[in-house]
Amino acid sequence: MGIGPHRKVCDGLGLDKKPVLISNEVSGTMPSEEWKIRNFKQKWFAGETMSVAIGQGAVAITPVQLMRAIAAIRRMGNW
Repeated sequence: MGIGPHRKVCDGLGLDKKPVLISNEVSGTMPSEEWKIRNFKQKWFAGETMSVAIGQGAVAITPVQLMRAIAAIRRMGNW
């Protein structure tokens, strides 16, 4: 699948957006090739995609973002 399509699905679920439910909550981090180059000046390696796909590595989401993603999947992606 690769990080590009994975990131697109995560974007669609709102995993990198700031929730509007809680005012002091921050946006999450859903890494991409561009994100890694911008932050670490390194290219993306295929093995990193597996870590991101299971929520490990540089993935950082809040409980509210996870709840919204699960609800979006339940509603067939219409978050």
